[in-house]
Amino acid sequence: MEEEENKIDYVSYTQYRTYGECSRRYRLRYKERIKLEEDVIYLDFGDAIHLGMENFVGKENEVDPLKIYDDRIKLLTDEYNNPPDEEELLDLRGLASDYYEVIHEFLLETFPSGFEVIHRELELMEEVEGREKKFTGFIDLIIKTKAGRYVIIDWKTSKKDWHPKKREDPEVYNQLLLYKYFFNKKCDIPLDIIDTYFVLLRKDKPREPTAVKIESSESAVNKAYKSLHHRMGMMKTNLEFLSKWKNRGCFCPYSGTEYCG
Repeated sequence: MEEEENKIDYVSYTQYRTYGECSRRYRLRYKERIKLEEDVIYLDFGDAIHLGMENFVGKENEVDPLKIYDDRIKLLTDEYNNPPDEEELLDLRGLASDYYEVIHEFLLETFPSGFEVIHRELELMEEVEGREKKFTGFIDLIIKTKAGRYVIIDWKTSKKDWHPKKREDPEVYNQLLLYKYFFNKKCDIPLDIIDTYFVLLRKDKPREPTAVKIESSESAVNKAYKSLHHRMGMMKTNLEFLSKWKNRGCFCPYSGTEYCG
């Protein structure tokens, strides 16, 4: 299994974050490829929401995002061993409908000078100096405001607004800092005119998206890159450290199993 993992020539942000929170979970998930059942429907819901947003923003009069969502959810759930709960699917579809109905006005209110879409799902597959593997990811949306600023946006489906501790957690916000670092390198856009936002698509208030602006100074961006560089070096080793995952009270599918007692 480890030999297979070594053939993969990239590291995603999810892998980076998983290793930082628990090296054992990283080993089980990415090196040993042990997959356990999780709340798959909610992962697929996020996937379908992203696809709808990707095709809808900036094309509001041309695209029906709910049809894109429906087609994607059907494709994903058709692969389930057990059919999903129909009532739950209807509830999730109602959330999706609300998200799409309000997102255009929300973006105009958040960026009142106006904007144009520059990139949707911009793929990153970028060199990391001194490391064998590349950093990979997809930036959900990049817009350019009429004020001349580039804005990196990452959609996040969420049960509710984020707790202040989560907003201040580097394991969360480093995602946008790394996207900003590599967007700067890939497209030669100065760091000082790039802003970074998470947009929370909330289940408790589906018609009220929440913009979370992340402070992304040049020093913060460089610090995130150094963290990535260091962690990619550590990921090549078999060293395991005390998991932070349980200490944060987060769900882990391996906890309490034969793989992690």
